[in-house]
Amino acid sequence: MRRFKVTKFQLFVNIAAFVPFAILIWDVIQGNLSVNPIQEITLRTGKTAMVLLAVSYTHLRAHETTCCI
Repeated sequence: MRRFKVTKFQLFVNIAAFVPFAILIWDVIQGNLSVNPIQEITLRTGKTAMVLLAVSYTHLRAHETTCCI
């Protein structure tokens, strides 16, 4: 059986993805969404997705190695 090594960066990205989701669920339970909840959910998750994408791309570029041909 293979064991997976979890890095600090992977842990950070998973927590960073879960926190906005938890806040969104809390707002749904409390009724704090706008008149158009689907639009608000789309906007919130879209912003989070863009930030996480930028962070992961930056991380990949920082750890990129040159490949031998």
